[in-house]
Amino acid sequence: MRDRPIVIIMGPSGVGKTSVARRVAGDACRYLDTPALQKAILRRVRTGAWSKALIKARGLVMDGPVWLRNRPGVVELIVELLRCRGEIGRSTVVCQCDTDSSIDVLIAAAPCGTLALVGLRFPKGKRGRLRFARRMCEERGIAKEMARGTDQIEPWRYDRVIEAIEATDQTGGLAFTSMKATISANGVPGAKTAATPASVSPC
Repeated sequence: MRDRPIVIIMGPSGVGKTSVARRVAGDACRYLDTPALQKAILRRVRTGAWSKALIKARGLVMDGPVWLRNRPGVVELIVELLRCRGEIGRSTVVCQCDTDSSIDVLIAAAPCGTLALVGLRFPKGKRGRLRFARRMCEERGIAKEMARGTDQIEPWRYDRVIEAIEATDQTGGLAFTSMKATISANGVPGAKTAATPASVSPC
């Protein structure tokens, strides 16, 4: 993966794409969310050139380019930036947006042999789910017993498990029983947590 100038991270919402992207890009990476990327593209259109700071940044994360399917000009500009960075040995990590198929357009437009695809997923089995929950308990100084039953949360997501653990700890173990019955219906604010890659494949 490290010999590919472009790394694309894919997966469902809340699986930890941004956290993994930051790890891959390094501590000193430049981070562009969707609004910041749009501003950078507008600047490129106005000035005729990409910012030198973007081209030379040691690591660059593009989090969620959107609306690319009907904007071939924008796709060309993003690929131009990726190519310029690759030519000087700089890598770029792109995170899939959950709302459209822009990442598929970008994959198709990127030069052959320059991509590494990383797919993230949530653990499916009881063992993997409880392993994550126990690790979250350990990081928070909470007894690992508080993780019991978190594998039954549906839909199972990292942020929902963390909320269940913290709520249970605050109430001395009384909160999880009621939370388990209602968590499928109630939304939980997102909390991005790093995940283990399900697959890494060169493209």
